[in-house]
Amino acid sequence: MYAERITKLTPGNFPKRVFFGNSGTESVECALKAVRWHSPGKPYIIGFVPGFHGRTFGSLALTTTKLTARRRFFPFMGGAVHVPFPNTYRCPFKGLEGEECIDAVLSYIEDFLFKHVVPPDEVAGLIIEPILGAGGIVPAPERFLHELRRMSRDYGFYMIIDEVQTGFGRTGKMFAIEHYGVEPDVITMSKAAANGLPFGPCVAKAELLEWDPDAHENTLGANPIVVSAALAVLDVMEEEKLPERAAKLGEYFMKRLSELQQKYEEIGDVRGKGLMIGVEFVKSKDTKEPNKKLRNKVIDEVFKRGLIILGAGTSALRIQPPLVVKEEHIDTAVEILEEAIRAAKG
Repeated sequence: MYAERITKLTPGNFPKRVFFGNSGTESVECALKAVRWHSPGKPYIIGFVPGFHGRTFGSLALTTTKLTARRRFFPFMGGAVHVPFPNTYRCPFKGLEGEECIDAVLSYIEDFLFKHVVPPDEVAGLIIEPILGAGGIVPAPERFLHELRRMSRDYGFYMIIDEVQTGFGRTGKMFAIEHYGVEPDVITMSKAAANGLPFGPCVAKAELLEWDPDAHENTLGANPIVVSAALAVLDVMEEEKLPERAAKLGEYFMKRLSELQQKYEEIGDVRGKGLMIGVEFVKSKDTKEPNKKLRNKVIDEVFKRGLIILGAGTSALRIQPPLVVKEEHIDTAVEILEEAIRAAKG
């Protein structure tokens, strides 16, 4: 029953199958193995920096948020190739911004990577988060994702979208990729899928999960307790219209945070979709130089006042409240955040 429901909810009007894993990294491992299995003679998988896909050896090969996640674990899964993520606020190619940044990354892939490093006909797949999570809450540019989909078709490799953090209503859609109108070959998911119980389904084009019976398996996948919880999650999402709620309240939260941005030189950027929001701290709005020290002080100060906010990326706050949050909770959170900024500035 769960497989039938989740395949209808994921984008793409084509036959799909589901593998039931126990975590996000298991879902990613399934995706990586599936595209490799169906791409004999194609050893390469493309990922983006900074990206987070898990901590087991296959997923870790594509995880590039911090060196501490990778240190002492080499050699990783072979064939992982890394490309800069087109952060249009702080472009990896210095001196560029906006559309120029997107063009530079696209050119890097097709004019440098595919012509000098990786034969495109030897690429099995590409994996990307539609919104960077641990990498700083940075939405992928829409044109960029469409160009990646075009490349996957032109060169004959599979596109994997990692929705482990962005899925299940978080961004105002059931899945974040729906904001972009892109239909990937594989979607990985976990976290909210079973409301905190260990669950990591991987949904893919049916052909990708049609392989030898012993090609891939796990222990405890699809256990009845967790799947029952996952079905209940879908029920609540639909009955309480939580994705729509996240879209509406996310818009309100962004408005309140943008008001803070206007007041404080140290808030360089407010970005995100739905209730997945990043607040970037800088030393100056003009230079956009990261201000990690202030960001960390703010995290400490909000905690003292009863609010928990995590950091993400170099100098951003990761704001991801429960989907049942109310406007008055958002107002309180913004008030606490402003008090914390003042305290952190001294």
